[in-house]
Amino acid sequence: MEEKTLNSQQSLELIAAMIRQSQRKLERGGGTIFLIWGYTSLLVSAVVVALVYLGYGDISNWAWWAIPIIGWGGTWNVLRKRPKQVSTYIDRFIGYIWITIGIVAMLFPIVLISTTIMGDLTKHIIGFVMIPILSTILCIGVTLSGLVLRFRPLIIGGFAAIVLSFGMFFTQYYIYVFMLMFIVSMIIPGHILNCRAKCSKS
Repeated sequence: MEEKTLNSQQSLELIAAMIRQSQRKLERGGGTIFLIWGYTSLLVSAVVVALVYLGYGDISNWAWWAIPIIGWGGTWNVLRKRPKQVSTYIDRFIGYIWITIGIVAMLFPIVLISTTIMGDLTKHIIGFVMIPILSTILCIGVTLSGLVLRFRPLIIGGFAAIVLSFGMFFTQYYIYVFMLMFIVSMIIPGHILNCRAKCSKS
């Protein structure tokens, strides 16, 4: 079968159509996925703070595993309930972004757990450096998703969270900045997405 060559105008129209389709998919369940990851990260961070405050700093490192376990489990459950749809190049591109970020993020708790055999100063330094680095990577993923989908709340929330992630290097209370980062980058855009989806149904 002979392939049809598209001119520049047709190519732009095809890309715009794929973006619109991906935006519609994002509105149907996308907000819930962001809320799952946002609230899970927020809750787990609060648990870590509580464990450290109670004197269980080494045990608290294991709590970070709850984020990928609950996050991926919740995401799978949401996607499983979605009706089957054709996957566009835009969908696959965003998927590749988050698969890569997910693999990197999975290494984060492994490194933190490995610090249990190190001295307190070493553990503090590694935690102080790794949390801002991981935060920046996650925020880049959110921002790129927003830019590709042309969804302004994700773009604004992602860039705001990037600024916050760099701010972690200048405060000893970086874990609280980490929690705020998820509020602006995932929880707020997630609620906006869900509200938009409800309005489109009414």
